[in-house]
Amino acid sequence: VLVAAADEAAANLSTVAREALKSCGAKYIDQLSWRGSYALVGVKWSAALAERVTMHGSGPAQIVAHYEKVVTTEAPKPACNGRLAEPPVKGYLSNGQLDLEANCRYELWQGSQASAC
Repeated sequence: VLVAAADEAAANLSTVAREALKSCGAKYIDQLSWRGSYALVGVKWSAALAERVTMHGSGPAQIVAHYEKVVTTEAPKPACNGRLAEPPVKGYLSNGQLDLEANCRYELWQGSQASAC
């Protein structure tokens, strides 16, 4: 998530917007004051990669961040059978994905699979 505000954002930044930024790792958004500048490079439900607030008259908030995306080359797991009397649901969260103990995955985000339910 990339966010930048210059000149005046503090007065119109709602509590909901501030909480949304905090969910992307923002720690200093509440320090944004009248005519200040703000910059954020964040990751949803993680720590910010970079964040800065500057006060009025201190120039723009400038940041630099690096994000490395790791791509796995392992073969995709087979689709789980959701029509079983007790479909697989036990597992743990890993890299934002549910890793099921049954060594399968659900494809509910795919329209063709969801319409078959």
